[in-house]
Amino acid sequence: MSDNEKQNTYDLLNCCALHNYEPINFSLMPVTGNLQAAKQKFGNDRFDTFIYTLDLFYNGGELPLCQGGNMAVENRRILRDTLNSFDDVYDFCEKLCFIQNKYLVNKLIQSGKKPILEIDRVNEYIDLAILVWTERSRQTRFPGSNE
Repeated sequence: MSDNEKQNTYDLLNCCALHNYEPINFSLMPVTGNLQAAKQKFGNDRFDTFIYTLDLFYNGGELPLCQGGNMAVENRRILRDTLNSFDDVYDFCEKLCFIQNKYLVNKLIQSGKKPILEIDRVNEYIDLAILVWTERSRQTRFPGSNE
């Protein structure tokens, strides 16, 4: 990778940092069942890994935090019930993550399967974040949207 490409990645990371606490970078996480804590456990709080894990759940898998560990039995049941109130990962993303584009959800799922170990994956992840922010900013029902 050239020095120019490295600088470009560095600049993009700085741009991402500026959006860290912007409205386009948040999702609604129900308090019931402590879904935010569950999200933080999946893939180091990576959004794409969280969506991938949810897709596994909606396709018959089980969320690791719903199986045991430190989460109380009642919270696991509530978390499972909360997630089961959505039809699938697309319904979840539309209602809580402000992403209506199924193609984008599929890109998140595919990205969430892969670790970020090289600079090319960092760039892919940044590109995906920009797509998510763009999708969210186009929605009139999204807080802080331009419309």
